[in-house]
Amino acid sequence: MPLPASLRPLMTAPLLAMTLAACGGGGNDDDAPTDGGSTAQRVSSCGTAGGALRIMPLGDSITEGEVGHNSYRRDLYMSLNGAGCQVNFVGSHAGVNGGSAANGDFDQDNEGHWGWRADQLASGAAGWAASAAPDVVLIHAGTNDLFQGKSAAAAAADVGALIDNVRAGKPDVRILLAKIIPNAVDPGAVAALNAQLDGIAASRGVGVVDQYSGFSTADTYDGTHPNPSGEAKLAARWAQAVLGLRS
Repeated sequence: MPLPASLRPLMTAPLLAMTLAACGGGGNDDDAPTDGGSTAQRVSSCGTAGGALRIMPLGDSITEGEVGHNSYRRDLYMSLNGAGCQVNFVGSHAGVNGGSAANGDFDQDNEGHWGWRADQLASGAAGWAASAAPDVVLIHAGTNDLFQGKSAAAAAADVGALIDNVRAGKPDVRILLAKIIPNAVDPGAVAALNAQLDGIAASRGVGVVDQYSGFSTADTYDGTHPNPSGEAKLAARWAQAVLGLRS
């Protein structure tokens, strides 16, 4: 897919750097937390005790986004902080595919990989989780498996392996698994995969976040990737799930 020819950032580079440093972004904050708090403490308080809640957005292009867009991650960051949480997005890279997000006012660290299947994500998941030490991982994966001809059953198995490998890298992590959003390429395959994800999640003690219902291709800019309305819908469902972990 061709990328937009230009990007008009809303912040200058120095201001962006200062903002990301203040909010925990910029790709250099993914060392294990050193404040002595536990994952359980950060999850139950949504980051108001024991240090900021470390959230890893993990997936394919729907997680990463591309130049000219923010992905759902900006709306999610704003929603959680607006709800009184203190969050730190973590991952091995920052920004979006091809550069920086359309807006620079959020923590852009993530583990989104444009075009990757769930089995490819699984191959790196243990290392990413061990390195970034997330408290919560948000998984939206399987779309590219279907695009590349895998059956729904095979894609579901790949998602299961992805979950297992995240846990291998960070055993106490809390994982939230999305039912993937619809697309215009193969809506039947998406429905078939989503029907299997409940079982994959239940067998591993993982929470399911329904990103499928209420989302349509009208919420995308190309039949697959979320436009601003789609980003907002994804963020709202993720935020509800993360806030539901508070106690």
